[in-house]
Formats: sequence, structure tokens, C-alpha cells
Amino acid sequence: MTFRYFWVMHMIKKLVFSTLLPCCSLLSAQAAEPEKKNAEDIVYVIEKKEEKINETTISQNEIENQLIFDMQDIVRHLPDVGVSSDGRFGNNGYSMRGVDKDRVAISVDGIPQGETFDNLIYKGYGYFNGSINNVETEQLKSVLITKGADSLFLGSGALGGGVQYVSKDPSDLIKSGNSGFVSRTAYSSKNDEKMQTLGGAFSGDQLEAMLLYTYRNGHETDNFRHENDVFGHARGTPDPQDRTRQSLLSKFNLMLGETHTLSATVEYAKEKTYTDEKSWYLFSKYYRTGDDIAEKRRYSISDTWLPSAYIDSVKTEFNWQKIDQTAFSTIYENAAQGSYSDIFEEKRRRLTQYGRYLNNEISFNHGSLFATRHHMTLRSQYATKRFDNVNADTTWLGNPKQPYLDDKKIIRPVSSRDINATLVDEITLPDEKLSVIVGARYDHVTHKPDAGVLSLAKDSDPQPNRYSALSWALSANYAMTPNYTLQYKIGKGFRIPTAQELYFDYGDSIAANRVEPNPNLRQEHGLSNEIALSYHGELLQNKINAYYTKYTDFIDLKQTEKQVPNPWYDPSNPSRWNKPTLSQNHLQYANVASAAIWGLELSNEFHISKALGGQDNYSLRNNLSYARGKDADGNALLSIQPFKWVSSIAYRDLAGKYGAEFFMTYAAKKKASQAIHNGRPWPYLSASYVVFDTTAYYNISDNISLRAGVFNLLNRKYSTWDTLRSLPEFGTTNQIDRDRVGLQRFTAPGRNFAADISFYF
Repeated sequence: MTFRYFWVMHMIKKLVFSTLLPCCSLLSAQAAEPEKKNAEDIVYVIEKKEEKINETTISQNEIENQLIFDMQDIVRHLPDVGVSSDGRFGNNGYSMRGVDKDRVAISVDGIPQGETFDNLIYKGYGYFNGSINNVETEQLKSVLITKGADSLFLGSGALGGGVQYVSKDPSDLIKSGNSGFVSRTAYSSKNDEKMQTLGGAFSGDQLEAMLLYTYRNGHETDNFRHENDVFGHARGTPDPQDRTRQSLLSKFNLMLGETHTLSATVEYAKEKTYTDEKSWYLFSKYYRTGDDIAEKRRYSISDTWLPSAYIDSVKTEFNWQKIDQTAFSTIYENAAQGSYSDIFEEKRRRLTQYGRYLNNEISFNHGSLFATRHHMTLRSQYATKRFDNVNADTTWLGNPKQPYLDDKKIIRPVSSRDINATLVDEITLPDEKLSVIVGARYDHVTHKPDAGVLSLAKDSDPQPNRYSALSWALSANYAMTPNYTLQYKIGKGFRIPTAQELYFDYGDSIAANRVEPNPNLRQEHGLSNEIALSYHGELLQNKINAYYTKYTDFIDLKQTEKQVPNPWYDPSNPSRWNKPTLSQNHLQYANVASAAIWGLELSNEFHISKALGGQDNYSLRNNLSYARGKDADGNALLSIQPFKWVSSIAYRDLAGKYGAEFFMTYAAKKKASQAIHNGRPWPYLSASYVVFDTTAYYNISDNISLRAGVFNLLNRKYSTWDTLRSLPEFGTTNQIDRDRVGLQRFTAPGRNFAADISFYF
């Protein structure tokens, strides 16, 4: 055992002890009243103590002061949440509670984001951008992260949890008066990104409006050190990239009297990425570049009515959304390395997801029933979706070369319909010590695949699939004393099989590689139990949280080797190559019996300067997370984060003039026994590491703010588990050479910094 191990365990014991010790003096603690705090003064707190049992909210102030520029930055100091990666296409959704991607629901203003296309056959070759679309952090007012199975509000996909983005409103751009202008200029050295945001807003008696525009220009995310700058899988330097992104958010609110509001929203984003894939390898004579475009459009119109008597509010909203992701790959042959001229193939593959959502919500006024107070909300939704694929694959053959076009679809288009209804009741008992939230949701989903011949498959046209799902949740908060709160939650989530899992078809009955569709897939279910004990004192706040989640009918891609009849077999031919059967690598999505995850989370905040008799300037925070899990076959859930501990000490000027925070992040190594995949240990395991970060802000005036941060302060070399577990098992892209020299390419950035200056008028 190392000294670091004993030191870490000693600190964990101290934190657990400080969390549980107050329970032994419960009676004496009843006299202590927690001090009320001004939320505007706490600019760095990420896990707000008044939140529900399994929720974390990141505010607009935290997004700005923590210099959060992307999804990776959002979870930088959250020990139990990760981000999946997808090579040249960037991030691919979140991971939590042992699952990731489509099992963690993501929404923007309540509208679901795109599904993934992450098929094993194509993942290792990089011809499809099947990742979940990015979100512009400059447009966000808050990020709500909910952990645990609960489909009550997010519907299909909320097995491990959900991430709900809330976009800014006109009031968020106005500091004073009835108008406002904002300009934010920022730079991040980890990817040499320059960012400029400009926005304006107006608020009058009958009209509110805002326009927010962001432009980004950057390159590939750096690794620890540029080494072995060669072509192929042994490359130790990230592939060169050029990225540009433009985002626009516009909102209008028209007040028709005191009780009626019409609202409209326009959201647009377009990202272009050029990649020189020097690490891509195919027979040493071919080289590839990528020229990709990701585009999103969303239009929304809503009507909000505030009647009197029994109904508090009625809201009807219609959203139209289109997410378009195009991967354009060019393959060159017979070219000197770095000098591309002779084109062999061009593959333009586009995935498009359309969505139309009609939402209705009725919120009832508080009422009483048997001495209990009730606040009920009824929601309904009618949603239609469309998943489509358009390809244009051109191969240049002959002398002189002539183009040969294949424009058949590889992925079968699917139209879907989801009709759902939700009822939620917030109940408070007379003494207000016990509050309960209970709700239920019913979904009816239909998938209807298109008929027609696919490019790489010969199966007959599949039939529609229909699913019904009942999800529910119950949470309770009991104020045992003014300082102690006991919380419990049980929730059920579900995930309807995606079009890829149901209908993806590759090869035929005698192909060497065959992906067979499975129209008989059942929906996944998750049942999550969680209990937490919190102590809120004047100087100290503690929380210990234990959870257990059981997943059933888990969908997994099963890989087997089959012997299929050889149509060319000739019994009269004595050749040893003439065999009656052929070997086939057979893959098919199937429901496995079950999977489970259990874990423990601890959080602690100590107000140092107040304990010493001063003002509340300094505070010390700790957050720890530990989890274990496996499926019915004994395989580990690869998305589980290793044990992680995030500790920070923050200073804030009570007048809000300036502040700073210093972070320490410790991540344990990923053991082979905790990374079993298909019966074998995952080949790439992360080592333990300790990383230090620091951020600071200074408000020059009410209108001008400066922020800066240094990350990986001690320039530590490490790789995150999220990066290593996302590597494909075979293929031509994101591969590692046999000597593992190429692993250097996937190390995290070394010491890097970010800074910005903001103007508000």
C-alpha cells in the first residue's frame, strides 16, 4: 500500500465521521438554527444544499465564473458524472449511475436532444457523426443534473438520470432599467479557442425581446505533450483540427394584459470541423481527412394563461426541431504523407433527426385535502419524430479515374410517435416537516420504419413496433429537526429501443460480418432507490447519500461466432479450403437479464472564517463518490466512474467584488476487475491521479468583469477513464498500436488556462 492510499482513506474517514457525528448529539442540535444566506453572494457553490436528494444545479454565475465552455467543463468538478467521447466528432452525451449516451436523457428547454448512432460496426471507422449534438453554454441560464432512474419529466432515456439545459431569457441580459447589452470575449488555451458573445435585450410593459449571438474559433483539444508526430496508430499527438461554431438565440414575449403571454423562440447553431486524421490507418497507402458539419434549428411558440380560482397557469407550446449531422470523409491513395492529391473515395453521410412537440401544462392552485396541502400539475405531450439517413459515397476507379456513386441508405429511416401524460402532486403536511412529491407518467410509442432496399443489407422490410410504458416517482423530505433532514426517493425510468437497435441491418446470411436486426426487443427499465441524511448547521453542512439502481431488460450488442452454410461448397473438391461452412462474426442487439449499480456519495462544506469569528469569506468543500456495478453475466458497467474526490477552498468578497477558488481532484485507478467487458478486462485502464485547478474573478465595476483560471496547475500527465473506455475495440480510427505508444494521444491537456472579459450595459 502506498502513502497516498492511506492518506486518501484517512481523509475519507474524517469526512464520514464529520457527517455522522452530529447524529449522536441529535437532541442538542435542535436548538441550532441554520443561518439564511443570500443566494446571490454564493457565486461558486455548485451543489446547493436546498436541492432535492439527487439533483445538482449549475447557475449562470457558476457557468461564467468557472469558465465553463463545453460539456467537459460542466462536469469538471462533479465526481459522479462523466462525458463520453466520439473521436473527431467530439463529446457524445453524459454518463452517470453506470450508464451513458441514450440512457442519460438530455433536453433543452424541455425538448429532447438527438439520439446516438453508435453501432459497433461503424464506431471504429468514423464515417458517421452519430454523437449527441452539442449545446452552446453561452446560451444557458442553468443546468439541472438529476441522477437516478426517473422518467417522470424526461421520458424515454432517463435511466441513469438526465441533464436539463435552460436557456437565457431577456431578463438575464438586463442588469438595470429596461434594456441591456452584453459582450463577452474569452480564450481557452487547451484548444486555442477564441470566443465572442454579443447580445441585447429589451423589456417593456407589453414586449420583451432578446438576441444573443456567439462565435467560436478553435482547434483540436491538446494532450499532455506532443510526441511521436507520425502517421498511423502509433501517433502520440492529437490529429490537427480546425473548428468554427456560430450560435444564435432569440426570444420574444408579448404580454396581452396581466394574465396572457405569447412567446416565441428561435435557436440556431452550426459547427464546422476539419480534421487531418493522421492517426487513421489503412494498409499504409491510404490517408483520410474529415470535413464535418453539425447544424441545429429549433422554433418554438407558446401561450401562457394565468387564470384565477382553481387554476394557477395554463401553458400550450409547440416546438419544431431539426438536428442535421454530416460527416464528409475523403480518402487519398498513393500520396506522400501530408500531401494529399489522389482521391480514392469520398463518403458523405448525413443523419437527420426531426421533431415536432405539442406540449400542454396545467398547474393548479394549492388546495387542501384532509389537512394536507396539495399542488398538482398535469402535463401532456404529442410528439412526432423522424430519423433519416442520406448518403453519397463516390469511389474513383479506372485509368483515367471515373466516379462511381452509391447513394443508397445504409440506415433505415424511421418515423416515431410518442403520446404521453404526466400527473404530479406536491404534498405538504400540516406541521410542514414532511413534504412528499408523487407522480406518474404514461407513454405510448410507435416506431414505423420505411420500406426499401438498403445499401449493405438484403433483409425484408421490417414491421412497425409499439411500446407502452408506465413510469412513476415518489420522493419525501422529512425535517427531523431544524438542522437535520432525511430524504428518500424511489423512481422508475424506461428507455424505448432506438431505431438503430431495432432495425439496423448489415450484411446477409453468409457475410463475414453480420448485424442482424431484432424487432422483438423489449424496452429497458430502471428502478432507483436513494436515501440521504443532511445536516445544515451555521458552520458546517454535511450530506451522505446512498443509492441502488436495478436495470432490467438491459439492451446490449451481443457478439458471437457462427458457422453458416457455404454456398460455394463442392463435395467433390478435396481442397482444405473447400469447407461446408463459413465463419461469421454475428452481432445482434438483445435484452440481457439485468444489471445493477450501488454507490455512496458524500458532500461537506465548512465555513472556515466564520468558525474563527470572522465574516463568511472562506469555505472548504468536499465531494466524494464511490460506485460499483455489474450485469447478469458478471460484466462491469464501463460507464461507472472510479472513486473520485473533489475538494476546494474558496474565498469570496461579501460585497461581490472579487473571489477565487482552488480545487483538488483525486481519481482512483480503474481496476481490471471493475472493467470486465464481454468476459475480458478492458484493455485500457486509467491510472490514479491528482489534479489541481484554480479560478478567480474580479468585478472592476458593475459593468465590467474579469475572470481567469489555470487548470492542471502542476502539469500532471494523466488520462481520464471516460476517454479510455470510449475507444473502439477495432477499426481504423481512434486506434492504438500494439506497443501502446499511441495511448499518449489520449492523455488530458497539460497545464492550460482560460480567461474572459465581460461588459454589461
